[in-house]
Amino acid sequence: MSRYVLTTPMKAAIILATFATLLFTATSDVQRYGPILFYLYGSLPFAYIFTYLKTGKRIYEENSTNVGVANSYNTAGMLVGTLTVMGEISKGLLPLLVSFLFFGYSLDVSAYLLIGSLLGTNFSLFLKLKGGMGTTMMLWSFLFLSPFLLLTILVLMVICLKFMKKTYHVAPFVYGMAPILALIIDGRMTLVLLALYVAALYIVKFRPEMDDFRYGHSKKFSMGKRSMDLPPQDQDTPDP
Repeated sequence: MSRYVLTTPMKAAIILATFATLLFTATSDVQRYGPILFYLYGSLPFAYIFTYLKTGKRIYEENSTNVGVANSYNTAGMLVGTLTVMGEISKGLLPLLVSFLFFGYSLDVSAYLLIGSLLGTNFSLFLKLKGGMGTTMMLWSFLFLSPFLLLTILVLMVICLKFMKKTYHVAPFVYGMAPILALIIDGRMTLVLLALYVAALYIVKFRPEMDDFRYGHSKKFSMGKRSMDLPPQDQDTPDP
């Protein structure tokens, strides 16, 4: 059982450090202020909203406690999972659409806006800095930024799921490999740094009990109920 908990002050420090770094390295106003706007959009907790409307349950108290696509499906079913997917995809594609329409599809602008959206997804302003992991939005954004890189990541994930006995090792390993794959396959440093940030954020936040693969396939789970032999949720759940 994992005893590691990313506390609220630690989450706030990550947010402030990220925005300070973006502000320091920005070369245009959209890079300075765009991430803040997309942080607010990324903070919209679609998984929480749809799950609560359908079941009355707070998703951060169910199954893996992750406020994301897989847990919304595991907790509330196909319809809620599908609606959550659509919402999370928009967090990855809207920054790219803004970049495409107004900034010549600049990779630098796209990366800055995506980081803001990812930060909001992970640390929602509306859930006391609880959130999902941002996997869905990042996979869809990589589809447009570097399709072959995405294909390679997905192939690696499938291989790992087949051969790794403990599924909670799969996602951190694949995330950790993403910057290396980005460097080898794509080569654009902005994309490599984006993949590195995404990987670092995921690995810092991830705990074994947040493994949605385990909850999605375990026979010991009925919809929305926790098996007694699985690790408890983290300690910083917002008050009801």
